[in-house]
Amino acid sequence: MNGASSRQKPEMPLLSVILPVYNVPLHYLRECVESVLHASIQDLELIAIDDASPDRAGWNDLKKLAEEDPRIKLIEFAENSGVSAARNAGLEAATGEFIGFIDGDDMVEPDFYEKMIQCAKKTGASFVFGGFRRFCDSGETVKIRVPKSRRTAMTDPGKAELFGELNYQCGSKIIRRESLGGLRFDTHLRIGEDILYLFQCFLASKQVSALPLAGSLYRMNPISATAKEQDGTASIDNQLLIIPKLLDELEKYAPSPEMRNAAESYLLFLYVRYTNKFHRMSRESVLVRWPKWRRLGEDILPSFTVRNRVAATVGYLWRRERPVGALTIWIIRCFL
Repeated sequence: MNGASSRQKPEMPLLSVILPVYNVPLHYLRECVESVLHASIQDLELIAIDDASPDRAGWNDLKKLAEEDPRIKLIEFAENSGVSAARNAGLEAATGEFIGFIDGDDMVEPDFYEKMIQCAKKTGASFVFGGFRRFCDSGETVKIRVPKSRRTAMTDPGKAELFGELNYQCGSKIIRRESLGGLRFDTHLRIGEDILYLFQCFLASKQVSALPLAGSLYRMNPISATAKEQDGTASIDNQLLIIPKLLDELEKYAPSPEMRNAAESYLLFLYVRYTNKFHRMSRESVLVRWPKWRRLGEDILPSFTVRNRVAATVGYLWRRERPVGALTIWIIRCFL
């Protein structure tokens, strides 16, 4: 961090980047923090939240960096509260005009934040989403996902077109802080909390922009919460909570028919996607969860059009190479 000590902490920075920290390997965290602090936009604050991590190496290193660079703001939890609570603490402490999120094992391209904020200022958007590049430790790119084109939408029909290109990786978004109001992450969710939060932010935003830029670098980390899940039970348990909440948000914001149609298609895609998790579960787990999952499907299917059922199924087939037995069950239940 050469030269960091000469930097002054901005009184009201242009950007607040929120970084939850829990058992992040030291070398990952260093790469993450340096990518933010060495970004082309220097008018920022980095808010790091220690979620009572047992591994102190990364956090202790970050504390030393904070002594050199006044742009780093540290928050420590006395007990583990989950990534949602950590991000919420960061939102409460943020003072920037815009909010960004990053995980401790991820990074950003040097000009990513600058281009995203330029887009927001030019268009007046309160929610800007770009894309991400997923990579492994060797540096090999595994996946790139970006919006198809640079577009801005100010009405629900226009937002509906952009909604289909939205990804639910927090690090590829910036949001105007004043537009968030009281929107916070749901602390009852340990996996998939970003899906609900970004869904809420998108629906609540009056103006949305898409930028075809893969500036968020998303690491395939084998020790992350998502990667450690083996049999899909945690994902199903969370979706049993998330999907009804997404439906509630849809009713709350009462979007146009076009926006509702796009959102319903996505909810059905989630249902199809996670139905496929059952083939990985033990018989005992399936016996406990399948009745609840089936009831959820019976609750949501009648209100959705056949068109959206088809769209969700085709969307699933498009993203997977080999659909398996659970998808066959879904198709039979959905269409026959």
